[in-house]
Amino acid sequence: MRNRPEAGPSSALCQTCAACCKHFAFVSLSPAEIQVLEKYTGLPADGFTHSTGRADTIRFLKFKANGDCFFLHTINGCFACSVYEARAGICRDYPSTACQLETCRKYRNDCRTSASSQPSHPEGR
Repeated sequence: MRNRPEAGPSSALCQTCAACCKHFAFVSLSPAEIQVLEKYTGLPADGFTHSTGRADTIRFLKFKANGDCFFLHTINGCFACSVYEARAGICRDYPSTACQLETCRKYRNDCRTSASSQPSHPEGR
């Protein structure tokens, strides 16, 4: 069993951080993952992927101009994956390496520090 961050992927901290959905340079998608995403979103593969130009079979997830994942959305100040149920294996398994785990912990600490310095607001505001 591999080490995982202390909070699970559906935690409030993940919803306010989402660094893993903002800082990946390349998210490769298998043909099967592309088919699942096409069916789930109704979009053609070219709508959310791009090719490296070397081989059309190797496709990568597109990112927005600001570096966010194509499928990352902000709702009421929280981040949400619009394809969470159909997300790629790399997203599903994150963090799966020691380097990813260390990066996740660093960003979580940064998010905790940032959140604790924000003024609290009364409910319903």
